[in-house]
Amino acid sequence: MKTLKLALALYSATYFTNSFAGDYKLAVINDELTSDAVVSGQYAQALQLGQNASQNVASAFETSVNQCAANIQLGKADEAISLCNTALQLIKEVRVDSTKRREMTAYAYSNRGIAYSLKNEFDAALSDFSTAYGTNKNTITRANYKLAKTSAK
Repeated sequence: MKTLKLALALYSATYFTNSFAGDYKLAVINDELTSDAVVSGQYAQALQLGQNASQNVASAFETSVNQCAANIQLGKADEAISLCNTALQLIKEVRVDSTKRREMTAYAYSNRGIAYSLKNEFDAALSDFSTAYGTNKNTITRANYKLAKTSAK
């Protein structure tokens, strides 16, 4: 039952906002700690909220994705990349069906691509956007991959 509840929470509560890095779309996953702060522009608060919280692996994944997004909005690319890397490791351990795992993995890659673009590392960004789109074709991954391909020309 807990696995099903997690899958529904992850699926039904993904937000999309324009990111600091141009016109890319940034993914924020609804959680109990950080999503509201990120969506409302309270990026520093989002970074503080998950610091000392005891979290299960699913919550830690959500927090990592959202703190990656907060760091992107603050222009802190290296911190964002590190948190997206953490999210990509954690999603492997989250008990969720394979379709949901691909979707959540794609969001982490897409956010990391935005962070790479902040560093002007466009080959790495395009690679992440391509991986995100190949992993799960949805509105956000399609938009970011298309924008990255157009920008690379």
